[in-house]
Amino acid sequence: MKKYYRMIDPLCWESWEEKKVKNIPADSITKDIETCRNTLSLWELCPDEAVLAIISSSEEIKPINILAIDEKMFRNKKIDVKKAEKQGKSKFKELNKHHYDTQNMTYKKLGGFSEIILKSLKSRENLKEYTYNQVKEILKKGIKNKEKEKDVKLRDKMIINHGEELELSEEYIEEIKRKQVSKCPIKQYFIKIPV
Repeated sequence: MKKYYRMIDPLCWESWEEKKVKNIPADSITKDIETCRNTLSLWELCPDEAVLAIISSSEEIKPINILAIDEKMFRNKKIDVKKAEKQGKSKFKELNKHHYDTQNMTYKKLGGFSEIILKSLKSRENLKEYTYNQVKEILKKGIKNKEKEKDVKLRDKMIINHGEELELSEEYIEEIKRKQVSKCPIKQYFIKIPV
């Protein structure tokens, strides 16, 4: 059976496990399951790859919690899940094809999704917590794999954006930046001044 992963904040849900969904405060729902174009983002990957996909589309490295959700739970709540029309925004492009969206979310379906989260959280094995250092190691590993695949462009972008956080030497980061600058056409350095 397929499992989908979604980043969540367990603190939004922990005190509401035993209560009925209609009593969950709006903040828990609006903070943690914010929709975009009436969809919610999911990833069909192993947990570490889901973390890599999510964190590489973000501006910062941070601790993250992801929740495993069985495909059957969506069917039971009549929530359609399909490959996302717009692929994910992960810098690791090959992961983007594993990006899914819930479809046509409504008031009722948000309630159903909230129930899915609460049911999934009942089994603690569904919640994977990643510390800052674990996330950093996953990102480092992803960058090293890109080096092996000769995907220098992505590797360089990730090093420039997160090199200090990944504890890479300043010399190495500067070397990557110099390589990037040397690839730019010289005309980009000239500014047109209006006369």
